[in-house]
Amino acid sequence: MTVMPLASASTRTRPPREALDIRTRRAVAEAARYADAVDKDGRFPQEAFAVIRAEKLLSIMIPVELGGEGLGFSEVMDVTYALGAACASTALIYAMHHVKAACIVRHLQGSGWHQDFLRRAALEEWLFASSTTEGQAGGDVRSSAAAIQPDGDYVRLDRDATVLSYGRQGDALVTTARRSDDAAASDQVLVILERADYEIEATNSWATLGMRGTE
Repeated sequence: MTVMPLASASTRTRPPREALDIRTRRAVAEAARYADAVDKDGRFPQEAFAVIRAEKLLSIMIPVELGGEGLGFSEVMDVTYALGAACASTALIYAMHHVKAACIVRHLQGSGWHQDFLRRAALEEWLFASSTTEGQAGGDVRSSAAAIQPDGDYVRLDRDATVLSYGRQGDALVTTARRSDDAAASDQVLVILERADYEIEATNSWATLGMRGTE
C-alpha cells in the first residue's frame, strides 16, 4: 500500500512539538488537580482533556503526513500510564480514544475519505467516543446487534447501546455494526460518525464504579 503525503503547506512547516514527556507532565498535573472531583461527581474530566487537547496528545498516533506524530502503542501506553497515576478516568478515556484511533489508522488503505477525516481530527484534536456495548452481547466487540441500513446516499444506524462512553464529549463516534439487516452478528463493519451526523439520547443510568469519568 502506498499512501501519498497529503499534508498542507501549513502542516509541513509546523514548528517541532515539545518532547512528549514534557507535554504529558502538564496533562498529568491537570488530571491530578481534578481527579477527586471527577471521581466524586462521576463526571467527564474536562479540565484534563482541555490540556490534553492543547498539548496535541490526542493525535499522536495519526500518521505524520496527515498532521499527527506517527507514534505507536508504546508511546501511547507511556502517556496512559502517567495519566493513570493521576486520574484513572482520564487514563481510561485516553486509552479508549486511542483504541479507536488505531482502528482508523489500520484501515486507511489509501482511502481519501479516511485520510481527510484523520487530517481534520489531527488539526482540531478530535476525541473519538466509543460505543461497542449493546444488548445481550455486552462488550463483545466481535458481535453486533444493530445493523447498518442504506438510506439513499447515506447510511443509518439505530442502536440501543447499553453504554456509550463519553458520548456527549466526543467529536466523533467509532463503533461496529452488522453489515446489513440479514447479516450474522459477527459479519461486521467499522463505522465512523462525525458529531454533526448523529444524535444520542440517555435512556438509563448506572453506577459506573471505576469508569465513573466516562459518564
